[in-house]
Amino acid sequence: MRWVQNASNWLRSLVRRKAVEQELGSELRFHIERQVEENLAAGMTPDEARRAAIREFGGVEQVKQDCRDNRRTNYLENLIKDIRYGFRMLRKSLSFTFFAVAVLALGIAANSAIFSIADDVLVRPLPYRDSNRLVMVWEKNTRLGYPHTDVAAGNYLDWKEQSDAFEDLAAYFGNAFNLTGEGTPERLDGIQATPNLFSVLGVKPALGRWFNSSEGLPGQSQVTILSHGLWKRKFGGNPQIVGQSIVINDQPYVVAGVMPEGFQFPRGDTQLWVPIQFPRAQSGSAGRNVHLLSVVGRLKPLIGRQQAETQVQTIARRLAETYPETNKDYGALVIPLQQEFVRDARLSLWLLLAASVLVLAIACSNVANMLLTRGVGRTREIAIRSALGAGRRRVARQLLVEGVLLSATACVVGVLFAAASFRFLDNLIPPALSGAVFPTVDLRLLGFAVLISLLSGIVFGLAPLRETFRVDLSEAFRARSAGSGVRIRSRAFLVAFETALAVVVVAGTGLVVRTIMNIGAVDPGFRPQNVLTLRLELAANQYPTIEKRIAFYREVLGRVHALPGVISAGFTTFLPYTNFGGATGFFAEGRSDIPPTVVYRRETSSEYLSAMGVSLLKGRWFTEEDDRNHPLVAIISEGAARLLDGDPIGRHVNFGNPGGPWLTVVGVAGDMREEGVELPSRRAAVYTPYAQSQEVWFFNPRDLAIRVQGDPMSLAAAVQREVWAINPNQTVAQIRTLETILDQQVSNRKLQAALLSAFSLLSISLAALGLYALLSFVVQARKQEFGVRMALGATPRQLVAAVLRQSVLWVGGGVLAGLAITLVVARSLSSLLYGVEPTDPLTLAASVFLLFAVGVSAALVPAWRASRIDPMTALRHE
Repeated sequence: MRWVQNASNWLRSLVRRKAVEQELGSELRFHIERQVEENLAAGMTPDEARRAAIREFGGVEQVKQDCRDNRRTNYLENLIKDIRYGFRMLRKSLSFTFFAVAVLALGIAANSAIFSIADDVLVRPLPYRDSNRLVMVWEKNTRLGYPHTDVAAGNYLDWKEQSDAFEDLAAYFGNAFNLTGEGTPERLDGIQATPNLFSVLGVKPALGRWFNSSEGLPGQSQVTILSHGLWKRKFGGNPQIVGQSIVINDQPYVVAGVMPEGFQFPRGDTQLWVPIQFPRAQSGSAGRNVHLLSVVGRLKPLIGRQQAETQVQTIARRLAETYPETNKDYGALVIPLQQEFVRDARLSLWLLLAASVLVLAIACSNVANMLLTRGVGRTREIAIRSALGAGRRRVARQLLVEGVLLSATACVVGVLFAAASFRFLDNLIPPALSGAVFPTVDLRLLGFAVLISLLSGIVFGLAPLRETFRVDLSEAFRARSAGSGVRIRSRAFLVAFETALAVVVVAGTGLVVRTIMNIGAVDPGFRPQNVLTLRLELAANQYPTIEKRIAFYREVLGRVHALPGVISAGFTTFLPYTNFGGATGFFAEGRSDIPPTVVYRRETSSEYLSAMGVSLLKGRWFTEEDDRNHPLVAIISEGAARLLDGDPIGRHVNFGNPGGPWLTVVGVAGDMREEGVELPSRRAAVYTPYAQSQEVWFFNPRDLAIRVQGDPMSLAAAVQREVWAINPNQTVAQIRTLETILDQQVSNRKLQAALLSAFSLLSISLAALGLYALLSFVVQARKQEFGVRMALGATPRQLVAAVLRQSVLWVGGGVLAGLAITLVVARSLSSLLYGVEPTDPLTLAASVFLLFAVGVSAALVPAWRASRIDPMTALRHE
């Protein structure tokens, strides 16, 4: 085939260029010699015959060039020459090359790192089969202030039975499990789920099997499925683990399977799954009071989220009519699983990605400015190339090649920087994806990095073209100064552009930093300093009665109090921010007019609230006498006290049942922000003494807070020893300080602020560098003018003022443009801010002042140089 032959010849011309050139020369010599022989035969002398042959042939070199053009390899050959020449030029100016590559590499690294996180979190499908069809189904009660709440078992069963929008629905809830018999006792975060959970997700175990439909019912043997990490860590990756028995909560559990590496659901810290089923009897009123389930569903093909939500809302309305006592005002909503996992991280990642793009744009502007400056020194070179016949296209290609070489080098360095930064960016990954998302240098990241580096190279590579084509050859050969007004205007525009973008980045950073400061100033309702916390989950078979549990709590507190440095210690159901459940209905005696209210219920020991540093507003704290031999008492939070008219001390309240039993209010404590530092709790809190608890149930204490003198973590090992002295098989988990728990509420925001601050610092530095380079160029270009002005009587102060005035005009133009852009885009940040408006005047004013201060500082050195010009030297220069 002809095209195959042509391709073969083209490839041979590239790969074996010398051999092809030799063949071409030999062939041309053969034709010339044939023509010489013919001329000799015609009676010409040898010299005449050769001259005539060469004249008739048309010139050897021209014929060779025509042959090369016909082979169509000349463009690629010229490109290779341009690349070689570009490398020589970059090697010739190593300082320029190093700085330009460093500036671009930082911009490319920032974009690549944030892109990798955003791609993994926002774009890539979840690691489940047809994950776009997976949704979460929640209940909602807007009248009670719950736009998104857990599901009651009875409602889940009715959704599953009555809805035909789903292939299947599975339910689960989080729980804690004590693993013993495998070294140190360990508390594991796990999930109790309906047996169909894994089939809904569409993920098969790496070893073993799914749960079967009969498992999870009372009387059945207990089984579990392990996470890959737990299997490796505690069982050494034993491939024979399936079918073996392990001890969980002091009960034998048979291992049914091991999930694949990287699988997690619903969070990265989930380490095992246990089946549970809800008997059909729970579909009556009794199964609709407690809302604790999360429900995940798989939509049928061609069924959309909105269609499924409409259907479950219809079912919810029907249930509200059937069970008004429990389901009144309850609706339903359907959320895509990926959206549920990502939540607020979406906007944060977009913010960081936008900031990194602005940094890259500033970096490109800076490099373009540097190339313009460098172009001044290459004016004579370009003029000579043009005089020798190089067209505009040839010159433009050479400049573009040099720009792309710069950006390609920066791309390699930037990707290496990005890869090194991944381990510092883990906090940007939402908790639900933390174990499944691992940013890596893959083809998508490399493709993105190559794309932005190529675009960057084209953008700043083209920047000098306009000025290059304006070169006056006669002036260039006379080596005249190249400080034209056009060049200055082009560079001034780039400086103003950099400044405008820097204003946007700095103002956005200022708003986020102000948010962190405002959150840090919030009073959480307790004093987190010097408090050690830990969790003690009691196994049901070891502590089957409330009496045994109370005895355990008392012995632990007695031993902890005896440790040196302990000020106070107390148990509670849940520490702040560790669980947003544990709520129940709240009723006040004689107050039927109070609307239905849900409050947090916490069973505590007598010193818990004082150990937390909560304020006592009225009444008293619990004492050791508040036990089951004395009247039932309660301490209510300030929010609960507002529900009662007058003095709450001595009033009677109860939970869940307006018929009693009634508890007497003996104290009012300050409100704690249970749901996050940024939000006042939607629910008040009521505290009861654990010693008055009547049964083993959900509200029994599990978290211990210990206020100490000095470093809390220095006491952790001693507390563990005291607990294990009581029960060697008791798990001691989540050992950390209360300050750590509080910091985790804003750790993601702090990382955002740190990244944005780094972007801002880089933006300001690049803008200052651009202004400095421009003013240095201007001073050099106007050197003769300044010399003349000084010769005519201008003072150094006047020259300094002239340079500073010019810098203020350029920076001022950029600041005004940046301020206008900021006012437009800042409103999109509203959901990320706390205690500050998107158009906060103080933040915007500080950003403007900072950029002006940096601009003036960058102008001082060039201005000082202008004032030091010697008039005679400047006049002789031209």
